[in-house]
Amino acid sequence: ARAGMPTQGRAPARMAPCPAWACLLVLLIAALAPPGAEAGLLSRRQSENPPGPQKPSLGAGAPGGDAPPPWHAQSVGECLGALGCGDTAAGLDAVAVSAALEVFGPNELKAAKATPLWKLFAAQFDDALVKVLLATAATSIVLALLEKEEHGWVEPVVILSILALNAIVGVWQQRSAQGAVAALKRLTPSRARCLRSGVWIDDLPARELVPGDIVEVRTGDRVPADCRVVELRTTTMRTDEASLTGESSTVDKSASPAATDASLAGRSSILHATTMVASGAALAVVLNTGMRTEIGK
Repeated sequence: ARAGMPTQGRAPARMAPCPAWACLLVLLIAALAPPGAEAGLLSRRQSENPPGPQKPSLGAGAPGGDAPPPWHAQSVGECLGALGCGDTAAGLDAVAVSAALEVFGPNELKAAKATPLWKLFAAQFDDALVKVLLATAATSIVLALLEKEEHGWVEPVVILSILALNAIVGVWQQRSAQGAVAALKRLTPSRARCLRSGVWIDDLPARELVPGDIVEVRTGDRVPADCRVVELRTTTMRTDEASLTGESSTVDKSASPAATDASLAGRSSILHATTMVASGAALAVVLNTGMRTEIGK
């Protein structure tokens, strides 16, 4: 009798769609953590700007043999000898400068080529989680069409909307990271006071500086490259390194070597590129230029 009972009024069985709240939770997590914005930019910058020949690098001495102490822990004489600048009264000559430019290139920060917006947007969907969610949205659309549900379009629209929001946030983050390099370039001074062949040049283009150059920095100047203090021209000298280390107070500088294991903020014998001289003046020798500086790294 039960088998013969009419089935009128009973809805046909169907596959239950994915609960909306579960999709929303996963999608909100994805939106708040877009896949690898900064890491992607860094990898592209490294691939587009591969390292050139071996060059002196801040924190390492001259190449070859046993590794000497880092630059900030070496004496002034050791640094000058490793950089091939034995006479601080003459500086480098034209031949040495030309050879150094061939090896090290200009002293400037290189920005990666800007990626078109449409490529940045498309790249946000190249992720396993996003692809799974796209497949979920597509499945929901197909089920809604087959079963002709009145509100079957709600879930796929919500999923696609949050995926689009996730992509927009990712593009914004990548654009911000690309703009940071341009902001750093604006901090680099355009001119420097440099000693060449025994003559002080007051307005030498900073992009022409090379490791081994002797420069002078004074109160209000921005340091044009990573330098080792040779001698102070005033009793004391302090620099503002907030843009590099985050230190809110100015830092004392001297010609005395710092501890080998000193932190970046504790390297009192080093003047870092783009930092500001808050007070005092000093004679210094250029260690690293361009992308080899701490700010360039």
